[in-house]
Formats: sequence, C-alpha cells, structure tokens
Amino acid sequence: MKFIIWGAGARGQRLYWHLGAEKIEAYIDSDEKKIGKSIAEKRIISFDEYKKDYRDYWIIISYVHEDEVIDILNANGIKKYFRMTDFPGELQEPNPRDLLRQYIWKEIECGKQYIIYGCTVYSFILNEWIKEKTGKYTYLIPHKELEKEVIDNLKKDFPQYSFCTLEEAKKSDIDVVWDSIEADFPDICKEFRKSKVINVYDCSDRIEAYYNPQIEKLKNIHQGQRCFIVATGPSLRMDDLDTLKENNEICISLNSIWEAFTMTEWRPDYYVVEDHQAMEGRYGEGTKNIEARYVFVGDTNGDFWDKDHASNMLRYHACYEYSEKKLPKFSENFAQKCYAAGTVTYSCMQLAAYMGFKNIYLLGVDFSYYGLPRNVKYTHFFQYRENDIQSVAYTEQVLLAYQSAKLYADSHDMKICNATRGGKLEVFERVDFDSLFQ
Repeated sequence: MKFIIWGAGARGQRLYWHLGAEKIEAYIDSDEKKIGKSIAEKRIISFDEYKKDYRDYWIIISYVHEDEVIDILNANGIKKYFRMTDFPGELQEPNPRDLLRQYIWKEIECGKQYIIYGCTVYSFILNEWIKEKTGKYTYLIPHKELEKEVIDNLKKDFPQYSFCTLEEAKKSDIDVVWDSIEADFPDICKEFRKSKVINVYDCSDRIEAYYNPQIEKLKNIHQGQRCFIVATGPSLRMDDLDTLKENNEICISLNSIWEAFTMTEWRPDYYVVEDHQAMEGRYGEGTKNIEARYVFVGDTNGDFWDKDHASNMLRYHACYEYSEKKLPKFSENFAQKCYAAGTVTYSCMQLAAYMGFKNIYLLGVDFSYYGLPRNVKYTHFFQYRENDIQSVAYTEQVLLAYQSAKLYADSHDMKICNATRGGKLEVFERVDFDSLFQ
C-alpha cells in the first residue's frame, strides 16, 4: 500500500528517506507554487486533485500544525489518515539510520508469540519486521482513540494484516506485547499482566549506539552550582557577557553565539548545537572553531559526523518526538539521549540538569516570536548575512518545552529563572540580571 504525504516541506521529505520511494505515491501541499512540481519524482498535488483521483489512498500528515489538516480532512468526510507525530523519533529525525530496525530485529525471537498494540504506520512497519524474522505477521490491536469507521477502513485496505480487539487478545496466549502507542503504555501493562509489555515507541534508552561514555564522565560535575544558559536573542548585550566573564560564571551557550566573539572576550564553558542545518556552511565552520571546554553536537547530521573532529567535541543523541499537543519528555541521561523540542535551549536545560546545576539562569532567551503569526523567523542579537540559514520558530512546541522544563525543575529541587532583559518568556520566574552580581 502506498501513501500520500500531506506536506512537501522538510518533514515530508524526511518520510521519503524513512519509508522509501515504493511506499509513497505523491505529496499534497497547500502552497500553489509547489503544485505540479516533484520531490524525488513524486508529484506534488493539490487537495482537490487528491479528492478527485487519489481518495482511496491513506494520507500521512507531516505538516507540523497537523490539527489544521485534520480539520480539513474531517470537514470533507475523510477518515483515512495517519499522523507523523505517531512515528517514533527515529522515523522523524533528519538523519535517516537503521538503528531502530536493528534493535527491534535483535529483540524478535522465533517461536515466541507477539502481538502489536496500535494501528499506525509504525505499527505496520513493526509487523513487517516481524514477518521478515519469523516468516509470518502477527495480530494488531486497534488503539483506544480509533473510531469504528477507521478500524473498518483499516481492515478493508490492509487485508494482509489480521486485527483483533483488546479483549480477544487478552484471551490468547501472548508472550510479548509490543506497545506502539506510548500514551497507553501504563494501561496496556495492566491489561496484560501475564505477558511482557514493551514500549517500542521510544527505544532510545536501549539503543547502544546512542550512548556516549565521554558525556557520562560529566554527570553531576557541577553538583549544586549555578550556571547561565546564554541564548542568542535580540536582547543579548555584550556588556552582560563581560559581566559573566568578570564574575567567572559557568555558561552554556548555543548555535550562533560565536557571532559575539569579535565584540567580547567572554567565551562559554560549554556549547551546544543541534539543528542539522546549523552544521553546514558558515555555521558549520563556526561550530568547529568554538572556544569552549566541551562542544556538544547532536547526531542530526550524518555528513557532519563522517568527518574528523576535535577531541572536545562530543556527540549526543537528539530524539525527535515533535508534537504541538503534549509536553516533550525531559531526559535524565544526557549521555544516552536528549529530547529535541523546537529549541536547542531545551537541550541546554537537559544538559545543565545532567551536570548537576541547581540554579539555572536564562539570558537572551527572548521568546519574542510568541503571539506572532506562525512560521515567523527567529531574530538574534546580530544581523543576518544574505545567504545565512534563518530557522522558522515553532511557537507551540517551544512553549511546551519550557513548560516541561519548569515541571522537571520544580520536582527535582532545581530552579530555572529568566534573567533575560525583556522578551515574552513568562514560564519561569523573572530575575533582574544585574541583581545577581550585587
């Protein structure tokens, strides 16, 4: 069965890598300038053309603001859709790898009876992997939120799979339940007390290739201390950076902070970059030349990591689980993984917590795009050059990330305060930057 991908942007193009050309029929996009063009020989069509000629195909919504698409589909009586946000991080990330399949493949034991909870595209992929290893498919249990009409359509359009209800499955002799719907995991564990229930949506704790022993050496090295996370918002002042240097404050900074290095002698102790695009061109060169004790670089750009790097440059795994409807998870083991959430500032917070900082002060975290129309570009303390990459701000995701960080801090005897001069970030308690040095 081939799918139609809604969204011909970056996330939609990633699905071409992750699913393979043979599983994609075409793309839908609302941008009239894209209609008629192609992505790797897959046509970009309008929604009207879909309704006319492709209505039998299931849609995978890759567009970040998926609720808008769902409203359109429901208004047109279309129930045949999946969401990219139901894919695990490995199938959303910009660096396609085979690590998830390799892990799952090793976990499959011939002779054991498996069953999969959930009916998403990822559930189908899991079933294909089971068949590759054991020679046969297993049963799929439709998850709770699916309507009867959707389940009926699944049974009709995916005849190669067998479906059963939760009650039917509980009566069977099941060795292992694979739960592909993480939100339902606690309930599924209760339902199958005699079977082994495994969360196969987020396997990041169990994939050995993500672990970096060099980062583990840094765990709690700053136990009980304070630090500043210095971002690159338009409010950032060079004299404030000078103040941090004069007071020997420990600082974590990020992305294009090196633009400040010609204007101040201050340098961060730690530096974090995660966006795969920020590792290319001039930004990639800036990252290589960062003067910091350690440079933390996400594993989001395979080409970048194929090259040689300085010994102080440490790779960490960035889990891509983007959603505008749920709080992102907060990693307690940065040596194994970090949860990406639309802003590298969130990754810096996870790193700071891992290194044991008790008081974290934010500086230059303006969140100035909050309340503005969607897809607004980030602004910074410096002026962009003509060919610079300027990222789009994802307001909903970033707000959820800040809320998640606050919840984590409040429950772990940690304090995050906002020392930014102005801006729109009100999730954290405000403090006056100057008062911190009196």
